[in-house]
Amino acid sequence: MEAVDRVTEALEAVHQMEGWSPDIFIKMIPDLDTIFFGDVLLGNVLVKWETSDNEAFQGRDNDGRPPLCSLELPNEYTNDYRDGQCRIWINAEAVFTYAPDPFRTTWVMLLSKLVVSRMHP
Repeated sequence: MEAVDRVTEALEAVHQMEGWSPDIFIKMIPDLDTIFFGDVLLGNVLVKWETSDNEAFQGRDNDGRPPLCSLELPNEYTNDYRDGQCRIWINAEAVFTYAPDPFRTTWVMLLSKLVVSRMHP
């Protein structure tokens, strides 16, 4: 229940202020892991804010915009990530430039990518 309380308090605090730090999402990951995934993501998922020039954000949508985020899964056949981590890159420039509601967009993206990373063996 402590994890739920911490996430609830953080979300309420963000709603009450006009400006918020993108790091709030990174800081919430351990509690989100506890609440939704039973503490299995720790050490298995890396989440990081990046800029559009990161190679993870190759390609553009129909409007010429870079992706808002990228999920890289370890490839067991090529051993791309020897540590076995899934990597979630959030494109800070794209989120804060193109997303109509950056907070909500980041929240939804992060949770959906965490679910997918959890489903990866």
